[in-house]
Amino acid sequence: MRQVAVIGVGMSVFGKQPERTLVDLGTEACRAAIKDAGIKPNSVEVCYCANLYLMQGCPQRRVLVKR
Repeated sequence: MRQVAVIGVGMSVFGKQPERTLVDLGTEACRAAIKDAGIKPNSVEVCYCANLYLMQGCPQRRVLVKR
């Protein structure tokens, strides 16, 4: 089994934000995690996001994080 590590965490601003998509919120959280880890975005292999309240599924997406 491959070893992995959580080296940074982030979250989007909490609260109702009907004008923002799940991708917007997830991207904000991933960028915060990258900043928290103190690494460059191109050194990340994968970034996982989750939410607690949305009942529908969120399809897998590949989002370019500005470098």
